[in-house]
Order: sequence, then C-alpha cells, then structure tokens
Amino acid sequence: CLSSNRSSNITSIDTEQAATTSQHKCSDSTIDNEYLFMLKSDNGKFPYAKVTFNDFRGNNTITMMIGTGASINVIDEQAYEQLNPKPNLIEKKNQAWGFQSDKPIAFMEQFTCNVSVNDKQINADFAVVKGREKCILSFELCKQLGIVKIQSNVHNINGNEFVGKVKRDYPNVFRDKV
Repeated sequence: CLSSNRSSNITSIDTEQAATTSQHKCSDSTIDNEYLFMLKSDNGKFPYAKVTFNDFRGNNTITMMIGTGASINVIDEQAYEQLNPKPNLIEKKNQAWGFQSDKPIAFMEQFTCNVSVNDKQINADFAVVKGREKCILSFELCKQLGIVKIQSNVHNINGNEFVGKVKRDYPNVFRDKV
C-alpha cells in the first residue's frame, strides 16, 4: 500500500492509516493490519528490556526493544529457535508493513506464551519474523508489564474564563459589537 524504493527493517505502519496519508490506496481494506513504529531515547539509542519466556527451559531470556508505537510483539527466527521446546506456531492472519515499503513483512506465523519482566507476568502473542530482525515488545504489553507508564497532565480551561481572558488581552480585536 505504500510506494517507496526504500526498504526497512521492522518499522511498520498500518495500511489503513497509510491509505489516508498517501496518494496510493489499499486494494483490500477488510484485513486488519498491524503496525510497528519505534521511538529512540534521548541519547539516540533504542530502549530495551530483558523478557523471560516462562513456558520454556534453558536460555529463555530475550532482550527486546521497547516499541511504544508497536501494535504487535515480534521476535525473530533466531530468538524463536532458542526457545525449548519450540512453541507451536499458528497462522498469523494480519499483515505488517515496513515503513515506506510496498511489501509486507515476512512472518513464519505466531504463538502465545507466558512472559515476565521483573515480577509481572502476562500471557501474550508473539509474531515470528523470518530472518534476523529486532525483537520488539508492543505498546500494550509494555504497559501491562509496567515497563511504560502513561501519564496525562491535562489542564482544563473553563470556556467562559478563556473567552474573558482573550477579550481582556485583545480588546481592539474582540468587542461585544458587530
């Protein structure tokens, strides 16, 4: 759905959103596609977390990028191969697209398992991307595991107060006359 000659790793966008921001239209808007935007930290490096895959034995800790703009969890083929026993893969119905790419990302399929960071455990789905890529935690899983906290500071302004302040600050512009 996106037209570009540039390729990218796993940064992806939802094709429905892409259709509204691009001149190109998607031919099938009935499929719910996934997206993977990533955010760098202040020092230019990506933030990571060590995630323990609890349903497996042996080396079951994978360093994953904190993808606050990702809608899905992704591990690469190499990380999948280190899990013992191998999780059963099921069909991944949704597609994900690389940023400014016209081809969907190639997935092996997906699986569900129990993961933890520190003392928080969550059951989550993981898509397995073919080849070597960055392993990414979704925004939702980051929130559930307590890795990312959302804080909202909203200052409400009463409409009448605002109008009064604007009238006082700009009396030559705003008058009660037509």
